[in-house]
Amino acid sequence: MRRGQNWTPIYLVIIIAIAVILLFTIVKPMFTQAGQYVQSTLPSVLF
Repeated sequence: MRRGQNWTPIYLVIIIAIAVILLFTIVKPMFTQAGQYVQSTLPSVLF
């Protein structure tokens, strides 16, 4: 067994956590902005 093999799951969890945080900080504002755009344009399209 290699010595560094025990640390691999810990690094993987850290990388996944950073990716999830970055995803939420980028995607959440994007969906919020898209929702505001749809709310502002939807009444004029339907009626």
